[in-house]
Amino acid sequence: MDVSISDKIILSALSQGNEEAFDMIFEQLYAKMKDFATRLCGSECDAENIVQDIFMQLWINRENLVDVDNLDGYVFMMVRNAGLNFLRKSLRYESVHLEDTLQMVEEESAGDTLYYKELEAIIEQEIDKMPSQRRVVFSMSRIEGLSNAEIAEKLGISKRTVESHISLALRDLRKVMPFMSLLALLAMMK
Repeated sequence: MDVSISDKIILSALSQGNEEAFDMIFEQLYAKMKDFATRLCGSECDAENIVQDIFMQLWINRENLVDVDNLDGYVFMMVRNAGLNFLRKSLRYESVHLEDTLQMVEEESAGDTLYYKELEAIIEQEIDKMPSQRRVVFSMSRIEGLSNAEIAEKLGISKRTVESHISLALRDLRKVMPFMSLLALLAMMK
């Protein structure tokens, strides 16, 4: 849905530095975007930080907003991208931390080592079953640690396509091992 004429006026005023216009946009979108970010990242505190950062970016880059045709969609995409970046960074950090923990567990018990090797084999089998493009994208992301932009550039595909492949790959893995957390799955793949 395109912005109304009044929204165009508000965006025009905001682009000229009008704080009242910014306040109106903030009041109109903040709660909705915070709810979305909370569902995305699972933490209200992290969601508040993400959405506050997005509104700060809107203010800083306000001159560019005059050309926006769908403000809700524009802010929604900013929040979505920021939330996904937050999750990606969190998963990498947790994955490294869990990898260290798994290493300690492996040293403590031969039985546990066997268990983790079996789980790793199951994960690898599922990855091998994925369509080739999804498998390549997922491996580049989770095993090589490349960003979505780097993967897109290397493979000559859009960043959105990369995100879609990763999402579908994670969904496939969750179906096979719903009892395991995503972080544990990723840690075992390293």
